[in-house]
Amino acid sequence: MDTLDVETKQCKNCGILNSIDRALCTNCQTPLTAYAGQLRGQEFDTEHLKQKIKKLDQHPFAVKFMVGQNIFFAIFWPLASAISGFFSRAKVNSESTNYIGAAFSAVGSFMNAIVMVPIALLLIWIAWGGWYQRPWAWGANMGVVIVFGLSCLIHFHFINVLWLGILAVSVSLWVSQDTRTWFGQS
Repeated sequence: MDTLDVETKQCKNCGILNSIDRALCTNCQTPLTAYAGQLRGQEFDTEHLKQKIKKLDQHPFAVKFMVGQNIFFAIFWPLASAISGFFSRAKVNSESTNYIGAAFSAVGSFMNAIVMVPIALLLIWIAWGGWYQRPWAWGANMGVVIVFGLSCLIHFHFINVLWLGILAVSVSLWVSQDTRTWFGQS
């Protein structure tokens, strides 16, 4: 067989001609295919790699929005819950006949804080994971949005229409291709 009949490709590193079916250069072992580059821990197309790194270095708007939303709720949801629990607690009446109810109402505000502080810490942890591009944070943030959305529907007030609108925007941004790619979902 004549060597001119065989298809060849030139190595970008050393310039040697290699058979088209080679994955690595016969001379310098430079990857000639993307798959060989992945196996060796090298990127086949360095310009493509630079573009991917540049895109991954920039937080998509959805990530900034979701992290801000998580931090907002981590701070203000427990505070609002504790304040509303404090002001709506039962008070001792003028005859002092409901002192047990008032005592248990005060304990209820304390118990509310015990529940809300771990939830706030969880939201901050999920916000941290989202900001630092942890793969689990994409699903965790979707879970937070779903739980909050269900909470808005169960305890429906007029203001919850606003919250549901914000959640709808959050979900539409969160499931976008840019955000999913940034988290390695596609």
